[in-house]
Amino acid sequence: MPKESFEQFVKKQKEKLDKAEKMVEGVKEEWKVEIEGYERIPEKLSEKIEEVFEKEKKKLDKSSLLSAKEVYPFIQKEILPKIPKIPPSLLEKTLQKVIKRYEEREYHTGDFGRFLSALINRTVEEYIESQEKKGKKFEEIEPLEIHLDVRKLPKKLDYLGYENQEKSHLFIKGDVDSQAGMNMKGGKVVVEGNVTGIWTGEHMKGGQLEIKGVKGESIYFNTSAFSPNNRGTIILKGVKIWEKGKFTKEGEEMRKQGEFL
Repeated sequence: MPKESFEQFVKKQKEKLDKAEKMVEGVKEEWKVEIEGYERIPEKLSEKIEEVFEKEKKKLDKSSLLSAKEVYPFIQKEILPKIPKIPPSLLEKTLQKVIKRYEEREYHTGDFGRFLSALINRTVEEYIESQEKKGKKFEEIEPLEIHLDVRKLPKKLDYLGYENQEKSHLFIKGDVDSQAGMNMKGGKVVVEGNVTGIWTGEHMKGGQLEIKGVKGESIYFNTSAFSPNNRGTIILKGVKIWEKGKFTKEGEEMRKQGEFL
């Protein structure tokens, strides 16, 4: 049998490639409706989230009986059950669309910040549960990364990263106000901007709070952020300033120089 020429070999490979490409196009067309439907989910979810929050936030605004510590449990018990579950893979897109909706809306900075944190924490908890049902051990579960851009919001948010979960890595682009990373249970909260309020890093039970900040500007922390009971790690401008309930050597030096208050 005559040996196959190089030209014949190339022709056969091209035919195989053409066939494969047609198969891929066929699958794309077959799943086009499903894919487009899946991509519309974040928009639909953001609409529902806005609708529910606009209705329920009036109760938060009017309820002078709620203390600051009672607001988050109220959101968990009274507001979250009215919002459909958010698929972990769509959490970031959904929340970014929610944030966009509030670029021209009025909101209470603390209530909205806690609300976003509650949505993140609920989804992360559900994600952990689903992974464990698949047989994964807790330490084997990869953290969820959530990147949020808040630079276009009219007012800086409070309480972002509130009660952050161990498997939640939250990256915030833009400045935030107070209570960032408050009551963190674990994971990471990274602020690619400044934290201009107080109580930042307060009552951390674990996790890592990183504030990139702006050179020459001070960051405001509450004194309780540097309590021996704070078991989290705080990184400021790339320097670890707090760990295991005490200042690091570098942190003590930065504090003396007034780089944070």
